[in-house]
Amino acid sequence: MRLRECLKLGLTVMAFGLVSLGAGVTAQAKTKNVIDHKDCAATNKIFKAQGFKLSLLRVPKNGEIYIAAFSKKQAGRRYEFIAGEQPAGNAVKVNMVVYQGKKVVSQKSSLWGHVGGKYDKDLVSPNSQNETEMIASKTKTWSIKILPPHDQAVTSTAQQLMGSAAMRADMAFNRNSLEYHADLAANQGKSLLVLNQQDDKAYWQGKKILKKYKAYANYSKNMKKKYQRLQKNVAYLENVS
Repeated sequence: MRLRECLKLGLTVMAFGLVSLGAGVTAQAKTKNVIDHKDCAATNKIFKAQGFKLSLLRVPKNGEIYIAAFSKKQAGRRYEFIAGEQPAGNAVKVNMVVYQGKKVVSQKSSLWGHVGGKYDKDLVSPNSQNETEMIASKTKTWSIKILPPHDQAVTSTAQQLMGSAAMRADMAFNRNSLEYHADLAANQGKSLLVLNQQDDKAYWQGKKILKKYKAYANYSKNMKKKYQRLQKNVAYLENVS
């Protein structure tokens, strides 16, 4: 493939659609993250199983709070989620913003924890407004009355999605392989990122193009401009904070 075509391909595939967690970098910025390519497919599969699309999962270098950004489209609405692990309480906090087109129609937040006992493998979230507890398993979310005889209660669509989102994030956060790679990254003083598969493919393809054609970056002003733009796209991901 000729240089011009290769750079054009690199710029095309690296049109990242990330949910921004705050980043503004240049090609010369210091790399703060390790991109976990090996676990990308497995992590994405966890979210896909319930119809979610992962944007990114980030493990900070101190390893304290794992964060995942993901979304789901359902019944003409788009649900955007940010889930964060709460290690001290063995729980996951989920923030959800609901969009109808570009308009925000709802925002909700809930805390889901492992309480042991009968629901040892599930996540539980108390709902003080109607004196119920919501339980999220790997396949569904339901509500029961807190007081005996613990009858089942109505669970709204939003509550079901929050429970499902919490469980998907919890499953992803607790993968042994993810924790292993997060420790390796932390030993380098860096955070770990897992991307959605489209952005992961684009990132690694971009890295290969930059390495292969480094010697030709100054071939012309136009080539230099394209090469630097591709550098910035790669650097953006490497420095998401």
